[in-house]
Amino acid sequence: MDLRALECFAAVADEGSFSRAADRLGIAQPSVSQQVGKLERELLTPLFERSSRGVSLTPSGRSLLPSARRALNAVEDLRNAADERAGRLTGGLNLGVVDGLEVTAFPAAMGVVRQRHPFLELRLRDGTSGVLLKKLMDRSLDAVVIAEPSRALPHYLGTRLLLEEDLVVVRPASSGEHSTGPLRLTDVSAELTVSYPSESGIGALIADAARRTGAELHFPYTTNDASLHVALALAGLGAALTVGSAETYEAARGARVLPLDPPIRLRKLLVWISEPRPSRAVRELVAAFDAVA
Repeated sequence: MDLRALECFAAVADEGSFSRAADRLGIAQPSVSQQVGKLERELLTPLFERSSRGVSLTPSGRSLLPSARRALNAVEDLRNAADERAGRLTGGLNLGVVDGLEVTAFPAAMGVVRQRHPFLELRLRDGTSGVLLKKLMDRSLDAVVIAEPSRALPHYLGTRLLLEEDLVVVRPASSGEHSTGPLRLTDVSAELTVSYPSESGIGALIADAARRTGAELHFPYTTNDASLHVALALAGLGAALTVGSAETYEAARGARVLPLDPPIRLRKLLVWISEPRPSRAVRELVAAFDAVA
């Protein structure tokens, strides 16, 4: 059984798409299709259901995936062991990330990893916090940077804090409101129309705060882009509930930016599986974050 075919199969399973799997592996989509087709012919069973909405695993595919991951991880471990004996750290590190990391320690930590381990391939995967955390738990990602969920993370996950900010309400200066805050969520819920999508990590924090305070929230205009939140509020689409970053305050000059009481606090974390002992690549990633903290 060809390891390249297993690698293509696992990538398609992770991404739910042949084209995204090809982008991840850095090869042409027809090559991915050919490798998966070869594996299906060898096993005499289809591994994916193909439709206009994408691909999903068949029962045979779901049965094969854990074994394929074990085989690929074993080969990766052998390569890493040989590289360690040679004094190098090579292979790949799959890291899932959310938006808004520009002003955190993330870029500097990536620079440290690159400087210390130039042969290690860093593969960044974008996504929302919930999706990325699931991919970490099924080990298709080695580590993630996500918005901290409202529920406590399992004890076997290690974390490092990258960012801590409170959410704020942005109103046009012409709104007639002269309060400097803080505001109660229940008092402004009717005017809040711009914020984060419910499936995002911050959206989940907002929903949890609404449940605790009894506020009824409905956001017809949603995006993960905080600068766009401000622009939509200034364009008259309603007040925005967004992260109180330096970029938000800069974009909202001339508008009213007001805190909430009690605050809705966003914490972005580096998260990895710490038990059993993580790979050397993950340990070096954590060390890089510690070095720039």
